[in-house]
Amino acid sequence: MSDAATGDAPIAFSWNQLSWGAVALLGGLVALLYWDVVPGMAYIWWTDEAYSHGLLIPPLAAYVAWLNRDRILAVPAAADSRGLILAAFGCGVHILGRLGAEFFLTRVSLVIILAGIILTYWGAGRLQQMSF
Repeated sequence: MSDAATGDAPIAFSWNQLSWGAVALLGGLVALLYWDVVPGMAYIWWTDEAYSHGLLIPPLAAYVAWLNRDRILAVPAAADSRGLILAAFGCGVHILGRLGAEFFLTRVSLVIILAGIILTYWGAGRLQQMSF
């Protein structure tokens, strides 16, 4: 039956809800992919003095991005499908790292995948602004 026949109001569709749902899904998939990589990396940072500087990198990068948020957000968001290629390349690097038991490849693939996600959703201009 149509909405006019039943008297029901049409369901409002919100792109905002869809994009937050996509962000949640994508975040969940990345968390699942790196379920044991990130804790292992954090353990090395915490226990090995030679790599202890790694503990500073994520909060420092987030702080610098926060300081530059006005400059980053001034660039208009322009979705770019080339980001999917970059993210797929990052997944390939992750798989190669898993198959070869190579920790560096699995860890660096996280940076590649995050860059691909930013490029896909925000575009090259914002990715360039975020690259410090």
